[in-house]
Amino acid sequence: IGRKLEKFGYTIISRRMDFLNHGVPHRRERLITIGCRVKSVTKTHKQTPNDEIYGKGESPFHPIPTHGPKGLENYINLGDVISVLDEDRIEASEGKNYSKKDKFHNVPVWNESHYFWMKETDPGRSAFENKTCVNKKCGRSTDEWVSDDVNFDKRTLTDCPYCEKPLPRPTTKFMGWECNNCNHKNRDSKLICSCGQERTKEKTEEQKRLIQGFATSYRRLKMDLPASTLTMNSGTISSDMKGHPSQNRVLSVKEILMLSTMHSWDKKKKPFPWESKYKFQIKGMRKDETVSMTSIRHAIGESIPPLAAKILVDHLKKVDPRIGN
Repeated sequence: IGRKLEKFGYTIISRRMDFLNHGVPHRRERLITIGCRVKSVTKTHKQTPNDEIYGKGESPFHPIPTHGPKGLENYINLGDVISVLDEDRIEASEGKNYSKKDKFHNVPVWNESHYFWMKETDPGRSAFENKTCVNKKCGRSTDEWVSDDVNFDKRTLTDCPYCEKPLPRPTTKFMGWECNNCNHKNRDSKLICSCGQERTKEKTEEQKRLIQGFATSYRRLKMDLPASTLTMNSGTISSDMKGHPSQNRVLSVKEILMLSTMHSWDKKKKPFPWESKYKFQIKGMRKDETVSMTSIRHAIGESIPPLAAKILVDHLKKVDPRIGN
């Protein structure tokens, strides 16, 4: 695009922007490319060569950060936004997963295992990192376990090696066999272990092992930090960093709407002008149909925050007087 439009006097500039630096209360990093025929805008701007389209410095077409280390204001943290709903508590259990005051303040129901794992998980940590046995008669931590007493690997343990009660770690059960060489637990259909050892056991038994996932899975967010990037899977606890910091649930649709700047959260300030001017709908839907909360989560996960769009447009209006209201 830069090469084709350069001869017409256009400047094309791309910058990687994190909208967190502009007052959006979650990390949303995107490559923003802006093209302008600068000669007709102002004589102070010179046309940028093609080899300078991508860069890390300031751009005349992109707004400078207003929040964070390089801005005048601090980042907006998760707690600054969702604390307005502290009195309207909900949780991921049947019948308690929605608010009677706001239809958007609802969350999916967790199964028994998810609830067990996440209930014991601290803010900012993953359920994979849980160290302590929840059996009150035992209560030992991995920091207290001595490998000389019991043969185990702290990183892959699913049950307490002393009382044999389940640990609050994401675990899966399946029929399979344990490798004699590396002790890896393989599914029944697998004939060769990942270490190269051929299957030696004819009879399969129920096996337990940790779920294979990233360190950010089954993780709670922290109130005193900005929220992570909102994704299409904001309602799935096994996805990256989706757990509420203190309540047993993921972030509700209402909280997602506020973090995306579709809804305002500061009662001391005026609501966003677009709050009452949008609605969710799907092409071809009937008048009596309503859009599912899952579809709303998907839409928000794919969107550019409206506050970020406003900041970009407001800046372009200052740069280019041809842009009207």
